[in-house]
Amino acid sequence: MALERMKLLADAFEMARSSYTTGVKVHSQPFSDDLIGFNGSDFLLLLPTHGLKTYSGPRLSNLEINSYELILSDGPKCFLSIAVPYEKLWKSIAFLLEIIQDDQQDQELRLEEIIRKWNDKWSLMSLPLSGREIRGLIGELLVLKLLIKGSNQGIVSNWDGPLDGLRDFSSDYFSIEVKSGYDVLESCWISDLEQLNPPAQGTIELILVKLNDNEDISLDELYSELCVEISDEESLNAFKFRLNAIGYVHAEIPEYSINYGIESIHSLSITSENPLMPNDVYAMIPRFVEKIKYKLNTSILPVSESLPEEISSLAERFSN
Repeated sequence: MALERMKLLADAFEMARSSYTTGVKVHSQPFSDDLIGFNGSDFLLLLPTHGLKTYSGPRLSNLEINSYELILSDGPKCFLSIAVPYEKLWKSIAFLLEIIQDDQQDQELRLEEIIRKWNDKWSLMSLPLSGREIRGLIGELLVLKLLIKGSNQGIVSNWDGPLDGLRDFSSDYFSIEVKSGYDVLESCWISDLEQLNPPAQGTIELILVKLNDNEDISLDELYSELCVEISDEESLNAFKFRLNAIGYVHAEIPEYSINYGIESIHSLSITSENPLMPNDVYAMIPRFVEKIKYKLNTSILPVSESLPEEISSLAERFSN
């Protein structure tokens, strides 16, 4: 439920962003008395107050808090506003959701308590990507680049991996899960058993991108190439939004410019008729265990080597 509400909040922000571009306009949410606004550059979470109040509590380093009086359809109203820059939106959604769900009547106290907690959390969230995360992201960006060649730039909207999606690329009946690394043809890690468990009438394409130490391309180079190739503004914003969501900042650390070689790409189609795991075995695994990862022995899977154009052709299946 929390993830669903976070996605609802993200949708509401996106609606405000695309609908209003000047002035402070507001958009009611489906699950709160609070409002979402957009002032032309930042999203605003507007918390209703009795009269104009100046917030004097602790601050978040990356969010601005102000007071507003707006003339709405039912008369003037006063708010405390939390301004969220577009590039920090996804990182801030869980924080904003907690404020929205809190039932504290005193808005200043409401903010103080939650901000103190999130200041501590965010101090741990600014770490750069690890080597494994870099190699995993290189695989996803490589597949995204190939999918764009096979369809159009709108395929970016199907890239759910950075937004905590169950699979890296998703639609109703077709999904792609990408695993990338040095030893990906021997084994890889699965964060959720559902990741490779297809729906009754759906297909999951498992793509294994094997890397080596040849100097073909770096994460920063892939990012720059895609920023040039994605000329559609909406798709480019969606692309950058997803990378901001996982904490990637272009040229932030030397590791992002390390070159990797693309040794091979292998793939395997997984369907309910051709499952990765027999249903009776799958049903025996307990679901109450949380935060567990599974090691998949890919060396025994009947994967086949795929040409780049074969990966590109998979893009058509997202529109069928």
